[in-house]
Amino acid sequence: MISACFLLFLGYGCIEYFEHSGIKDISGLLVVEGTIDSGETFIKLSRSGYINATIREYDAVENALVYVESNDGNRSKAGTHTEKGEYVIPNGTLSSSLQYRLLISLDGEEYVSTFQSPLFTPEIELSITKEKTGDPVLVSVSTHDPLAQSPYYRWEYKENWEVHAELYANVTAVMFGAQVIEYIWHDLETSNNKYYCWGADSSRIFILDSTDKLIENRIRLKKLIEIEPADDRLSQLYFISVKQTMLSKEAFDYFSNLQENIDKSGGLFSKMPSEMRGNIICISDPEKTVIGYVDVSVPTYTEKYIERNDGFYERPYNNCLSQITDDFESTMPVFYKTEGEELKAPEDCIDCRRKRNASKNKPAFWPTNVL
Repeated sequence: MISACFLLFLGYGCIEYFEHSGIKDISGLLVVEGTIDSGETFIKLSRSGYINATIREYDAVENALVYVESNDGNRSKAGTHTEKGEYVIPNGTLSSSLQYRLLISLDGEEYVSTFQSPLFTPEIELSITKEKTGDPVLVSVSTHDPLAQSPYYRWEYKENWEVHAELYANVTAVMFGAQVIEYIWHDLETSNNKYYCWGADSSRIFILDSTDKLIENRIRLKKLIEIEPADDRLSQLYFISVKQTMLSKEAFDYFSNLQENIDKSGGLFSKMPSEMRGNIICISDPEKTVIGYVDVSVPTYTEKYIERNDGFYERPYNNCLSQITDDFESTMPVFYKTEGEELKAPEDCIDCRRKRNASKNKPAFWPTNVL
């Protein structure tokens, strides 16, 4: 009887009291993530972690040789391992007349995925809608494949947003009890302020859909995310980028199975690990368990900004103005100071970093000129 926790793929889950006589230790399994793409392929390799009753991030694998091979015998150069923990493989443009697979050489073992013909994902359309005041904002996608290559799809998204503190603090005070021991001045012209912040997030589940029971290979308004109208993400400037990938049936079934296990049990291994192997095998030791599915598909991308004046944001009530005080005995930090006046307010009102996922890490591509 064991208790294990895993962080794997886009979600994490804990497995309580998993028992199987055939597998004594399910730590250290090779985990392979990625899709063979046209031009460059990004593959992440890791080892599943296992510590009793403790969540642990999986360990990145940095010493592998990773290639893309076509069924005409051509092999790419070995991938380069990056600081982000991925291998970038320069495999060139995919051809519809060839099949491709991934090769991994690691610690004396050789791994391969199955040969597959590439799928060319159709274009994607992004919709941002809200029916009426008070309703959530819906981010949805639509697509249509006139070639009817495959009816199976997967979507992933990344979010970025800008938020502001409710009150601008031109100074904050380092307090010791009711005594100010140091003033720290802030300038909106530099990054030394608590007024402008940025947040980031990404999809954490497998977002999948299929048109296999429809007459036409068309997805209409597939909901990706729902945002409440008073959410801070919409308060200034919001950005979402979406990746759409057409899948083979085998890949669709694999990711559906993973998500089903996560939804039902909170973990990936509620079923036998052998059922979760995907399409990657260790050819030097066929009994070795490997987790992951490597498909061959050229994804499509789209992105969109939502500005504050687009009408989606509904500002909630906050009582920051009513909490401003000039009481010198207050232990709240100073947020505004002149020679003749010193005002104080709660930290949540003057520090944008108190908002969800917010920090001073401004994305390099962000279009506003604030710091």
